[in-house]
Amino acid sequence: MKHFIAVFSSFVLAAQSLLAVIVYNTSNADASVDYGGAANDAQLSVVSVGVSGSAVYLGNGWFITANHVSVNLGTRVYQNGLYAVVDVLNSELYSYNDYSADLKMFHVANVEDLTYLKSVKVDASALTSVSVSRWNIFGKFSYGSELLLVGAGYGRASDDDLAATSVPGSYLTAGVHSGTITLLSKSQTMYDAYSNPLPYTYLMSMAESSAGRAQALMADSGAGMFYQKNGDWYLLATVASVDSVASQTCSTFGAYTTSSADYSAYSRTFGINLAEFSGKINEIAATPVDVPEPLASAAVLALAALAAAVFRRR
Repeated sequence: MKHFIAVFSSFVLAAQSLLAVIVYNTSNADASVDYGGAANDAQLSVVSVGVSGSAVYLGNGWFITANHVSVNLGTRVYQNGLYAVVDVLNSELYSYNDYSADLKMFHVANVEDLTYLKSVKVDASALTSVSVSRWNIFGKFSYGSELLLVGAGYGRASDDDLAATSVPGSYLTAGVHSGTITLLSKSQTMYDAYSNPLPYTYLMSMAESSAGRAQALMADSGAGMFYQKNGDWYLLATVASVDSVASQTCSTFGAYTTSSADYSAYSRTFGINLAEFSGKINEIAATPVDVPEPLASAAVLALAALAAAVFRRR
Protein backbone atom coordinates (compact mmCIF):
# COMPACT_ATOMS: atom_id res chain seq x y z
CA MET A 1 0.00 0.00 0.00
CA LYS A 2 1.35 3.44 -0.90
CA HIS A 3 1.56 6.12 1.77
CA PHE A 4 1.24 9.73 0.72
CA ILE A 5 2.63 12.66 2.63
CA ALA A 6 0.10 14.65 4.65
CA VAL A 7 2.14 17.28 6.45
CA PHE A 8 0.87 19.01 9.56
CA SER A 9 -0.62 22.43 9.16
CA SER A 10 1.52 25.17 10.63
CA PHE A 11 -1.60 27.23 11.46
CA VAL A 12 -2.56 27.14 15.13
CA LEU A 13 -5.39 29.16 16.63
CA ALA A 14 -3.58 30.07 19.84
CA ALA A 15 -0.12 30.00 21.30
CA GLN A 16 0.73 26.30 21.61
CA SER A 17 4.16 26.29 23.18
CA LEU A 18 2.84 23.90 25.81
CA LEU A 19 0.82 21.46 23.71
CA ALA A 20 1.58 17.86 23.03
CA VAL A 21 1.04 14.35 21.62
CA ILE A 22 -1.93 12.10 22.43
CA VAL A 23 -1.16 9.19 24.78
CA TYR A 24 -3.67 6.33 25.01
CA ASN A 25 -5.37 5.64 28.36
CA THR A 26 -3.18 8.34 29.93
CA SER A 27 -4.26 11.78 31.11
CA ASN A 28 -2.57 14.92 29.88
CA ALA A 29 -1.11 15.42 33.34
CA ASP A 30 0.31 11.90 33.56
CA ALA A 31 1.78 12.16 30.06
CA SER A 32 3.41 15.53 30.78
CA VAL A 33 7.17 15.81 30.97
CA ASP A 34 8.20 16.10 34.62
CA TYR A 35 10.71 18.94 34.49
CA GLY A 36 11.30 18.90 38.22
CA GLY A 37 11.70 15.17 38.58
CA ALA A 38 12.22 12.02 36.56
CA ALA A 39 12.29 13.37 33.00
CA ASN A 40 14.96 11.78 30.78
CA ASP A 41 17.22 13.52 28.28
CA ALA A 42 14.96 12.69 25.33
CA GLN A 43 11.98 14.35 26.99
CA LEU A 44 14.10 17.34 28.00
CA SER A 45 15.45 17.82 24.47
CA VAL A 46 12.08 18.80 22.95
CA VAL A 47 10.94 22.42 22.67
CA SER A 48 8.02 24.23 21.11
CA VAL A 49 8.81 26.43 18.11
CA GLY A 50 6.81 29.64 17.97
CA VAL A 51 3.18 28.62 17.45
CA SER A 52 3.74 26.06 14.72
CA GLY A 53 5.70 23.00 15.77
CA SER A 54 8.35 21.18 17.77
CA ALA A 55 12.12 20.82 17.63
CA VAL A 56 14.82 18.66 19.22
CA TYR A 57 18.06 19.92 20.75
CA LEU A 58 21.32 18.40 19.49
CA GLY A 59 23.79 20.53 21.44
CA ASN A 60 26.02 23.55 20.78
CA GLY A 61 22.90 25.72 20.38
CA TRP A 62 21.58 23.69 17.39
CA PHE A 63 18.07 22.24 16.96
CA ILE A 64 16.48 20.09 14.25
CA THR A 65 12.88 20.29 13.06
CA ALA A 66 10.70 19.62 10.01
CA ASN A 67 11.30 22.02 7.14
CA HIS A 68 7.63 22.99 6.91
CA VAL A 69 7.66 24.29 10.50
CA SER A 70 7.70 28.08 10.40
CA VAL A 71 11.02 29.32 11.82
CA ASN A 72 12.55 32.74 11.21
CA LEU A 73 15.31 34.82 12.71
CA GLY A 74 13.92 36.05 16.00
CA THR A 75 11.44 33.17 16.40
CA ARG A 76 11.12 32.09 20.01
CA VAL A 77 11.48 28.48 21.15
CA TYR A 78 9.83 27.59 24.44
CA GLN A 79 10.35 25.05 27.19
CA ASN A 80 8.48 24.98 30.49
CA GLY A 81 7.77 28.72 30.44
CA LEU A 82 11.28 29.71 29.36
CA TYR A 83 12.33 30.82 25.89
CA ALA A 84 15.33 31.41 23.65
CA VAL A 85 15.59 33.23 20.30
CA VAL A 86 16.61 31.85 16.90
CA ASP A 87 19.67 33.62 15.47
CA VAL A 88 20.79 31.31 12.61
CA LEU A 89 18.84 29.24 10.05
CA ASN A 90 20.40 26.32 8.17
CA SER A 91 18.75 24.66 5.13
CA GLU A 92 21.52 22.19 4.21
CA LEU A 93 19.42 19.17 5.16
CA TYR A 94 16.68 20.27 2.77
CA SER A 95 19.15 20.49 -0.11
CA TYR A 96 21.17 17.41 0.93
CA ASN A 97 21.68 15.18 -2.15
CA ASP A 98 18.99 17.26 -3.87
CA TYR A 99 16.42 15.39 -1.77
CA SER A 100 14.29 18.41 -0.83
CA ALA A 101 13.93 16.63 2.49
CA ASP A 102 11.44 18.00 4.99
CA LEU A 103 14.23 18.81 7.44
CA LYS A 104 16.09 21.88 8.64
CA MET A 105 18.19 23.06 11.55
CA PHE A 106 18.43 26.31 13.44
CA HIS A 107 20.57 27.83 16.18
CA VAL A 108 19.52 29.89 19.20
CA ALA A 109 21.62 32.62 20.74
CA ASN A 110 20.74 32.23 24.42
CA VAL A 111 20.27 28.49 24.76
CA GLU A 112 21.55 28.66 28.35
CA ASP A 113 18.27 30.39 29.27
CA LEU A 114 16.50 27.05 28.70
CA THR A 115 17.69 25.68 32.01
CA TYR A 116 15.97 22.28 31.68
CA LEU A 117 17.29 21.60 28.18
CA LYS A 118 19.29 18.45 27.41
CA SER A 119 20.82 17.30 24.14
CA VAL A 120 20.49 13.93 22.40
CA LYS A 121 22.66 12.13 19.86
CA VAL A 122 22.15 11.31 16.19
CA ASP A 123 24.01 8.23 14.95
CA ALA A 124 23.11 5.96 12.03
CA SER A 125 24.25 2.89 13.96
CA ALA A 126 21.54 3.36 16.60
CA LEU A 127 18.79 2.33 14.18
CA THR A 128 20.46 -1.02 13.51
CA SER A 129 19.71 -1.99 17.12
CA VAL A 130 15.97 -1.37 16.69
CA SER A 131 13.59 -4.21 15.80
CA VAL A 132 10.10 -3.76 14.34
CA SER A 133 6.77 -5.18 15.51
CA ARG A 134 5.54 -7.88 13.12
CA TRP A 135 3.64 -11.07 12.50
CA ASN A 136 5.78 -14.13 11.86
CA ILE A 137 5.07 -16.95 9.43
CA PHE A 138 3.28 -18.90 12.19
CA GLY A 139 0.73 -16.15 12.69
CA LYS A 140 2.18 -14.97 16.00
CA PHE A 141 2.70 -11.28 16.70
CA SER A 142 5.90 -10.09 18.35
CA TYR A 143 6.63 -6.61 19.59
CA GLY A 144 9.68 -4.75 18.43
CA SER A 145 11.88 -2.32 20.30
CA GLU A 146 10.16 0.31 22.39
CA LEU A 147 10.79 3.90 21.37
CA LEU A 148 9.74 7.20 22.91
CA LEU A 149 7.65 9.78 21.03
CA VAL A 150 7.95 13.31 22.44
CA GLY A 151 6.30 16.37 20.93
CA ALA A 152 4.86 19.82 21.55
CA GLY A 153 1.65 19.61 19.52
CA TYR A 154 -2.04 19.09 20.36
CA GLY A 155 -2.89 17.18 23.54
CA ARG A 156 -6.11 15.26 24.25
CA ALA A 157 -9.15 17.54 24.43
CA SER A 158 -10.57 15.82 27.49
CA ASP A 159 -9.50 13.32 30.15
CA ASP A 160 -13.09 12.10 30.62
CA ASP A 161 -12.68 8.82 28.69
CA LEU A 162 -9.03 7.79 28.64
CA ALA A 163 -9.81 4.44 26.99
CA ALA A 164 -11.70 5.91 24.03
CA THR A 165 -10.28 4.77 20.70
CA SER A 166 -11.15 8.06 18.99
CA VAL A 167 -9.42 10.89 20.83
CA PRO A 168 -9.94 14.52 19.75
CA GLY A 169 -7.05 16.88 20.29
CA SER A 170 -7.10 20.45 21.55
CA TYR A 171 -4.75 23.42 21.65
CA LEU A 172 -6.03 24.23 25.14
CA THR A 173 -4.30 21.34 26.90
CA ALA A 174 -0.92 22.17 28.36
CA GLY A 175 2.48 20.48 28.65
CA VAL A 176 4.99 18.75 26.39
CA HIS A 177 3.91 15.11 26.49
CA SER A 178 5.53 11.80 25.69
CA GLY A 179 4.53 8.19 25.24
CA THR A 180 5.91 4.95 23.88
CA ILE A 181 5.70 3.55 20.34
CA THR A 182 6.87 0.49 18.47
CA LEU A 183 7.65 0.57 14.78
CA LEU A 184 5.77 -1.17 11.99
CA SER A 185 8.56 -0.12 9.64
CA LYS A 186 11.96 1.53 9.96
CA SER A 187 12.42 1.99 6.22
CA GLN A 188 8.97 3.00 4.97
CA THR A 189 8.81 4.36 1.42
CA MET A 190 6.62 7.44 1.05
CA TYR A 191 5.25 9.05 -2.11
CA ASP A 192 4.66 12.61 -3.21
CA ALA A 193 1.42 13.95 -4.68
CA TYR A 194 2.44 12.61 -8.10
CA SER A 195 3.01 9.05 -6.84
CA ASN A 196 6.78 9.42 -7.07
CA PRO A 197 8.71 7.65 -4.30
CA LEU A 198 10.65 9.98 -2.06
CA PRO A 199 14.43 9.35 -2.09
CA TYR A 200 14.64 8.94 1.68
CA THR A 201 12.72 6.66 4.05
CA TYR A 202 10.52 7.06 7.11
CA LEU A 203 9.95 5.32 10.42
CA MET A 204 6.28 4.40 10.89
CA SER A 205 4.36 3.70 14.08
CA MET A 206 0.68 3.03 14.71
CA ALA A 207 -1.63 4.49 17.37
CA GLU A 208 -2.01 1.31 19.39
CA SER A 209 -4.86 0.99 21.90
CA SER A 210 -2.54 0.06 24.74
CA ALA A 211 -1.83 2.16 27.82
CA GLY A 212 0.99 4.60 27.28
CA ARG A 213 1.15 4.34 23.47
CA ALA A 214 1.44 7.68 21.69
CA GLN A 215 0.33 9.29 18.43
CA ALA A 216 1.37 12.62 16.90
CA LEU A 217 -1.15 15.35 16.16
CA MET A 218 -1.30 18.96 14.97
CA ALA A 219 1.91 20.95 15.65
CA ASP A 220 3.93 17.82 16.45
CA SER A 221 5.96 18.39 13.28
CA GLY A 222 9.59 18.38 14.33
CA ALA A 223 8.93 16.12 17.31
CA GLY A 224 11.25 13.19 17.90
CA MET A 225 11.24 9.41 17.86
CA PHE A 226 13.90 8.41 20.39
CA TYR A 227 15.68 5.20 21.35
CA GLN A 228 17.86 4.56 24.38
CA LYS A 229 21.03 2.57 23.84
CA ASN A 230 23.74 1.92 26.44
CA GLY A 231 22.35 4.69 28.61
CA ASP A 232 22.35 7.34 25.86
CA TRP A 233 19.30 8.73 24.06
CA TYR A 234 19.35 8.84 20.27
CA LEU A 235 17.07 10.75 17.93
CA LEU A 236 16.13 8.26 15.22
CA ALA A 237 13.53 10.26 13.31
CA THR A 238 12.00 13.71 12.99
CA VAL A 239 8.20 13.61 12.90
CA ALA A 240 6.96 15.12 9.65
CA SER A 241 3.52 13.70 8.84
CA VAL A 242 0.53 11.58 9.77
CA ASP A 243 -1.30 9.09 7.58
CA SER A 244 -3.33 10.83 4.88
CA VAL A 245 -6.53 9.04 6.01
CA ALA A 246 -6.06 10.11 9.63
CA SER A 247 -7.27 13.41 11.02
CA GLN A 248 -4.63 15.89 12.09
CA THR A 249 -6.78 16.86 15.09
CA CYS A 250 -8.09 13.44 16.21
CA SER A 251 -6.25 10.19 16.91
CA THR A 252 -7.81 6.81 16.12
CA PHE A 253 -6.30 4.01 18.19
CA GLY A 254 -6.52 0.31 17.36
CA ALA A 255 -5.10 -3.10 18.19
CA TYR A 256 -2.76 -5.46 16.39
CA THR A 257 -5.38 -8.12 15.67
CA THR A 258 -4.55 -10.28 12.66
CA SER A 259 -1.65 -10.54 10.27
CA SER A 260 -3.89 -9.36 7.45
CA ALA A 261 -5.17 -6.26 9.29
CA ASP A 262 -5.19 -3.02 7.33
CA TYR A 263 -3.60 -0.65 9.80
CA SER A 264 -4.51 2.34 7.64
CA ALA A 265 -7.81 2.35 9.58
CA TYR A 266 -5.84 3.73 12.53
CA SER A 267 -3.74 6.83 12.97
CA ARG A 268 -0.07 6.48 12.21
CA THR A 269 2.94 8.69 12.83
CA PHE A 270 5.70 9.04 10.23
CA GLY A 271 9.16 10.31 11.08
CA ILE A 272 11.97 10.97 8.60
CA ASN A 273 14.69 8.36 9.06
CA LEU A 274 17.76 10.36 10.10
CA ALA A 275 20.29 7.57 9.52
CA GLU A 276 21.27 8.79 6.06
CA PHE A 277 21.40 12.40 7.21
CA SER A 278 23.36 11.76 10.41
CA GLY A 279 26.76 12.80 9.07
CA LYS A 280 25.49 16.14 7.79
CA ILE A 281 23.44 16.71 10.96
CA ASN A 282 26.46 16.21 13.20
CA GLU A 283 28.59 18.37 10.93
CA ILE A 284 26.13 21.25 11.27
CA ALA A 285 25.71 20.75 15.01
CA ALA A 286 29.47 21.00 15.45
CA THR A 287 29.61 24.30 13.57
CA PRO A 288 30.43 27.25 15.84
CA VAL A 289 28.29 30.33 15.38
CA ASP A 290 30.10 33.66 15.43
CA VAL A 291 28.69 36.65 17.24
CA PRO A 292 26.92 38.80 14.60
CA GLU A 293 29.06 41.75 13.52
CA PRO A 294 26.75 44.46 14.93
CA LEU A 295 26.83 42.75 18.32
CA ALA A 296 30.58 42.35 18.15
CA SER A 297 30.97 46.03 17.25
CA ALA A 298 28.74 47.03 20.12
CA ALA A 299 30.87 44.96 22.49
CA VAL A 300 34.03 46.67 21.26
CA LEU A 301 32.45 50.10 21.72
CA ALA A 302 31.29 49.16 25.22
CA LEU A 303 34.81 48.06 26.19
CA ALA A 304 36.25 51.26 24.76
CA ALA A 305 33.78 53.36 26.75
CA LEU A 306 34.60 51.42 29.91
CA ALA A 307 38.32 51.93 29.36
CA ALA A 308 37.78 55.66 28.85
CA ALA A 309 35.73 55.88 32.03
CA VAL A 310 38.43 54.10 34.03
CA PHE A 311 41.09 56.40 32.54
CA ARG A 312 39.08 59.50 33.54
CA ARG A 313 38.76 58.28 37.15
CA ARG A 314 42.51 58.00 37.53
